[in-house]
Amino acid sequence: MNYIVVLIVIGAFWVGMAAINKIVNLQRFNIEFGDVMLVWRTERLNNFLDSISQRFGSFWSIYSGLGVIASSAGIIYILYSLLNNTYRILFAPEKTSLYVQFVVPGITIPFWYPMIGLIILLFAHELSHGIIARAEKMTLKSVGLMVVVAIPGAFVEPDEASIKEARRSSRLKLYAAGSFANFLVGGLALLLLVNFVLPPLQGAADGINVTDVMGGYPADKILEKGTVIFGVDGESARTMDKFSEIMKRHKPKDTITLNTDKGDFKITLASNPNNPQMGYIGINIEQNFSGHLDILYYLLYWISNLNIGIGLMNLLPITFVLDGGKMVKEYLEMILPARTATYITTGVGVFSVLLLIINILPGILK
Repeated sequence: MNYIVVLIVIGAFWVGMAAINKIVNLQRFNIEFGDVMLVWRTERLNNFLDSISQRFGSFWSIYSGLGVIASSAGIIYILYSLLNNTYRILFAPEKTSLYVQFVVPGITIPFWYPMIGLIILLFAHELSHGIIARAEKMTLKSVGLMVVVAIPGAFVEPDEASIKEARRSSRLKLYAAGSFANFLVGGLALLLLVNFVLPPLQGAADGINVTDVMGGYPADKILEKGTVIFGVDGESARTMDKFSEIMKRHKPKDTITLNTDKGDFKITLASNPNNPQMGYIGINIEQNFSGHLDILYYLLYWISNLNIGIGLMNLLPITFVLDGGKMVKEYLEMILPARTATYITTGVGVFSVLLLIINILPGILK
């Protein structure tokens, strides 16, 4: 989807909501209207969370305990991953093509499948926070539904005084619950993808779909978005693996012929920005499939990718902002005075932000 169309639709929605708010006054329906935010608070969701947390009390105790273990491991993993990638970016940039990317459906990533994945992510994350808060006897200040810019979701706002009065173990369970739910949802989607969708899709692979053509690179003004590549120099390349295998044989300045559904195109390769020794066409691609199983494939792919990826980023120990930072502070306060723990977690938070910036900038600049 063209990002200009996305921006126009989003802008028209919020202009329309502003007009409706002036005519109807949405506060009459417990709806708060902001510049790019709609919030609806309701007691019915409080009652629902109370019912769920009380009905399966022993299950939530085990669930939240496992959540603390999984999220604690996630903190270590995300820090290690960013540190390792930071080293590669700074000292071996030719060996890395992995960068942290902003998730903006329709602009930085496709629209519909990631949007569904984000909605599921937000609901799972906030629902898990809310259930564990009530299971651990914490008070919820507000519960409701919201739309932020263009992404609908749910929110749970525990009472801060209630959190401070709770046991440390309860606070850890609360902070870990959101990412743990995302890991479970993402893991389930990945399991379904690998075991039930990919096997039949292997026989349905039918070319490489060009999703974007980068300006200034060899494919610019030669290939069009939506072109399906079937082969290279007459050699069949109907799967991503085969296409990648063929392209790895070619170096910059090699001339290849792409066999597509729109004819054959000769292209002289440029240097790959991430590996100057490899040839580069300058296109973004995805697997093209015959039939309709691809719908389920991309839906499960984005659900798993976003839930696991954003669930991990939420565990980055940025103090007072992300759940990972709150968990690290709780752990440090077990062994250090509160003030010392606050200083250390603040320092770790600043360091984490620096790592994040280093991992974001190369992708933006390229």
